[in-house]
Amino acid sequence: MSNDSSNDNEPKNVSDKLAAATAERRGFWHPLPAALLGAAIFVGAQIAASLPLLVYPMLKHWTDAQINDWLGRVYPQFLYVLLAEGLTIAAVWWVMRLRGLKLADIGWKRFRPIMLLYALCGFAVYFVAYLVLLAISSALAPSINLNQQQDIGFQQVSGPVQLLVTFISLAVLPPLAEEFLFRGFLFSNFRKYMKLPAAIILTSLLFAAPHLLESAQPGSLLWVAGIDTFTLSVVLCYLREKTGNLWPGILLHALKNSIAFVSIFIFHLS
Repeated sequence: MSNDSSNDNEPKNVSDKLAAATAERRGFWHPLPAALLGAAIFVGAQIAASLPLLVYPMLKHWTDAQINDWLGRVYPQFLYVLLAEGLTIAAVWWVMRLRGLKLADIGWKRFRPIMLLYALCGFAVYFVAYLVLLAISSALAPSINLNQQQDIGFQQVSGPVQLLVTFISLAVLPPLAEEFLFRGFLFSNFRKYMKLPAAIILTSLLFAAPHLLESAQPGSLLWVAGIDTFTLSVVLCYLREKTGNLWPGILLHALKNSIAFVSIFIFHLS
């Protein structure tokens, strides 16, 4: 008997392999359309979420000082984050349905306890890699300011309820939505057409780019946030690739943001 019976389902020639690859990619976008669509979803969700926060002060005929004061409060910021992240997830889900994709196709699968261990190991790798990359960046480009403050939006936080709302806004909602969009939708599309290193780098560059604009100093780029989020995304993409699941990345992302929340709002280390 032939020993090749176990390989009956494998493609036999180049045309079969191309057909198999095409079938596997069905429903997914090429990298450029996927990147443009992901950027449109990210930016569009933020613009749409900001509209209620802009219309309300206009109806009240507030001054610029009153508007800035109101926007710095906890509950308007929470509403903005809730709307932006909710719209991001809804938009990704909608465009996936249009192409016949399922949530499992982008890594939204069942949670397992082992995911906690993956997240903890991933955090250790991220933290060491971030310190190394920060040191290299400082040595190669000493003119870059790596001590800038990040504008996180929440300026007037007091009391346990407001702390809880701020925690949800920073450490729960963004990890869910950003992993859904970047390591879920974008990375999954890139991975269908690109090798792993290229898919990781492209996803991480797209993830880091908006964080460069979050400087508390208008007109300057927040390089430390760009380096931080790029490093984090590399580890998140690797976890997504190796586990086939978004949950390790969501947990790692939430852990990282939780540590930042505690340092800023509990220990006031900012």
